[in-house]
Amino acid sequence: MKLRLPARPRRGHPAAEHSPEPSPTPWTPARIVRLLCLVIAGVLALGISANAATGKRAFTTPPNPVAVFGDLVATKDSAYGLAKDPSAVYRWAGSQDRWIKIGDGAARIYASEDTVYATDPGNGDIRRYDSATDSWTRIGGPGADFAATAKHLYGISPDHSAVYEYTGRGDTWTKVGGPADRLYTYTGETPAMKLNPKVVPGTPSDSPLYATQHGTGDIYRYDGHATAWTRLGGPGAEFAVTDNNLYRLAADHSGVAEYTGPGDKWKAVRAERTEHLYAANTLYATDGTGGIVKYNGHPNRWNPIGQPGAAFATSGDHLYGLTPDGSALYEYTGKEAVWTNHGAAPAQPASPEERKAHLRELTQPGPAATEAWNQERAAHLAGKPDRYQFNWDTNYCNFPAIDKSPVFDFATACARHDFGYHNFKDLLNLDDLAANREGQEAKHRVDVVFKDDMDNSCDTSIDRLSCRDSASAYFLAVEHFGSTSQIQRFVPPVPSFTWHNPLGWM
Repeated sequence: MKLRLPARPRRGHPAAEHSPEPSPTPWTPARIVRLLCLVIAGVLALGISANAATGKRAFTTPPNPVAVFGDLVATKDSAYGLAKDPSAVYRWAGSQDRWIKIGDGAARIYASEDTVYATDPGNGDIRRYDSATDSWTRIGGPGADFAATAKHLYGISPDHSAVYEYTGRGDTWTKVGGPADRLYTYTGETPAMKLNPKVVPGTPSDSPLYATQHGTGDIYRYDGHATAWTRLGGPGAEFAVTDNNLYRLAADHSGVAEYTGPGDKWKAVRAERTEHLYAANTLYATDGTGGIVKYNGHPNRWNPIGQPGAAFATSGDHLYGLTPDGSALYEYTGKEAVWTNHGAAPAQPASPEERKAHLRELTQPGPAATEAWNQERAAHLAGKPDRYQFNWDTNYCNFPAIDKSPVFDFATACARHDFGYHNFKDLLNLDDLAANREGQEAKHRVDVVFKDDMDNSCDTSIDRLSCRDSASAYFLAVEHFGSTSQIQRFVPPVPSFTWHNPLGWM
């Protein structure tokens, strides 16, 4: 049903004699033309632009309302978290003080100094993230483990039979080693790499790569060419690599040793229960209670710097930690036991059913829905996460129709109207809301709310009558031309009300 607009009382009608409104300007052919121009402008701006096709987005149904991280990695300038379920990969955007979803589910995530990788949860393929295009590219098949040096990415075959180096071309890899279980690297540029090879012969061209041999657990160093590897020592629970040294956690977790060489010589640097090692420019460890400690460079001198966490990750001089429940990220400041709270984990994306229900709530007539929409729009503009992943793009009323004049301000009403059209099209998978009954009902409700929003804004106008006449013209445009299929079939009628000089036109 079309919304019928009340006719204005005609001059001479009893109701008009008592009206506090100014006397209407006579209806003339020139004013009819101006009204039709405004309606057509609204058609072009509000009908076509708001109902233009938008890209379809895929959404997954999360099991929980809030993301809980199960894994954490770091590059030189950010931290990346993998949801524990694991439904999504997120990047911490420090400049925006929030988490941004950058990918759907992953089995594992890995990081170099400036790149993030993830394995597909279905087939195990390795993918590389490109932050410039916000996209992922498949670069290889599955592997038992992956690790990145300053210049290369390495992987172990699924059967642990060989170590491979990624060539940087498509999904082509080159075999560089034999059977292995785990890989360990330093992801940045080491001090040795910065030396001039002409002055210091043997200067390495890449940061070091280590692997534990499959079957024995012995640790080997890759010598950087062909399949040349050097054994450095026996097995350990795990290993860690800083920019200068290699460290081994004892198989029984009773302590930590530093490789000194030559051969398989090591020296003890910690003689206490240790759970895990984390290394970049500095070596960190978790003690028997799970608390994080920092190695100060002298044997058996470790400084407690933080409480237990679900996961830790380090790159360069940055150290990040997740709270024990995986719900918030902290960064170590470098001062003893002082950490910066980077906020809670992001909300899990809402399901399509949740999004549709909430969209209907935000596009209902009435002050409650208007206030709720205004609050969520303000949160979006402030950069806060939106678990409903709504499309907030708007061109407002769009030229040649105008957002504001001396007598009206329809910018917010137009933004809400765009919000309704764009998101119902996304959720209903329609290019044209008039394509089916559900779309038609959604369109009509959004249009009626648009008229209400414009009328409400007229309450503060210096000329409420002209403001509401303008609102009626804008409403007619979207009500009759909001669907592209209607544009060629409809000629706008002259409304049954007198025009009170809207926009100040003469």
